[in-house]
Amino acid sequence: MHYSAAIVPLLITGGASEGDNIPMTSFNWTPSSSLYLLTYIIAFLLLTFRWKKVLSSMRVRDFLLPLLVLFAPLTTLWSLTPGETFSSAVALIGTTVLGFYFASRFTVREQLRLLGWSFVLILILSFSFIVLMPQYGIEHGVHAGAFRGVFTHKNTFGKFLVLTVILFLTLVLVEKPKNIAVFRFGLLMSFIFLPLSRSSSSLLNACFLAVLAFLLYRILHFKVKVLIPSVILIILSIWAFSFISQGIAETFAGFFGKDLTLTGRTEIWGAVIEKIQERPLQGYGFSSFWAQSPSNILRTFGWMPPNAHNGFLDLALDLGVTGLLLYCLISLRILVKSFFLSRRIYIDSVSFWPFIFFLFTLLTNLTESGLFGRNSIYPLLFISLYFSFFYFPKGPALTSQ
Repeated sequence: MHYSAAIVPLLITGGASEGDNIPMTSFNWTPSSSLYLLTYIIAFLLLTFRWKKVLSSMRVRDFLLPLLVLFAPLTTLWSLTPGETFSSAVALIGTTVLGFYFASRFTVREQLRLLGWSFVLILILSFSFIVLMPQYGIEHGVHAGAFRGVFTHKNTFGKFLVLTVILFLTLVLVEKPKNIAVFRFGLLMSFIFLPLSRSSSSLLNACFLAVLAFLLYRILHFKVKVLIPSVILIILSIWAFSFISQGIAETFAGFFGKDLTLTGRTEIWGAVIEKIQERPLQGYGFSSFWAQSPSNILRTFGWMPPNAHNGFLDLALDLGVTGLLLYCLISLRILVKSFFLSRRIYIDSVSFWPFIFFLFTLLTNLTESGLFGRNSIYPLLFISLYFSFFYFPKGPALTSQ
């Protein structure tokens, strides 16, 4: 729940909203940082207590993610802000330790159920904040009236809701656990909250992913001569979706009385790509670029964007094209493995979840940041999937309870 950026950040900021002209750096983030540190320590201790069992079940079959994680502290050598890079790299290593423990201790099915219960609880708390403490649960200022639940911003809430939709769809359609009614309830709550969050892109992504989930669920066991054209059709649909989604999103936005445009983002992307070309291979250092206010970005916009509003560009800024390629290779390996699993056995959450999760990652990181980093639920799930597939393939990760 803490890695989802729920509750604690909202309480720390006192319910501040965009437009209040209160910089995020003015708040004391020590409680949040201390909780993250506590999770690193607990995960490390739990691994230490059961080290024999972990080693006996571990089968190291890939080194790409460890290389990517270790590349982050290495960038301290050429970072624009070495102190920020080093502390962020340590946090990334801690997040990786937690993901490693998660994969070593729980099956993929158990991981999804634990996430499901956690997400249902977050949705219930969000409803409570919206109804009982609207000064926290509902935005004021620039986005007055938009629901944000237990998050600091409506877009953060919207992105989380898309994740809950695909998780609950996986549990309801594929996993079908004994307590399926709870996850159906969570799915219903997610769909109710999505339009009320006024996050138009999140609403569009959720609808698209929901439809695609049904399609993937049906076609993964088609015969090869039918499967290949179906996969090509889906790829072409995603490609077309990336072009037309802006127009559809603007239509959705019109219902909520707002104007949605990518003009600001495209300008940022152009300036960011120029900076990437200056250091294409090694990047500017992990979590360094946006911490030191590049002068040309400031001259271009007159203000400092918090990120590139594109996860792939931000990763290239942090770790260069080297880091971006490593991430893409890891993702491709996981997808290929899950595909072949789905062809050998009946389709289940082990093979279905990676497909829908990585599609979610692709769509959300086209206009938002958060592809790979520390202290976030999204890279944490990515890390746990990697270790589940390539370090514990015959252990608890890919087997039933």
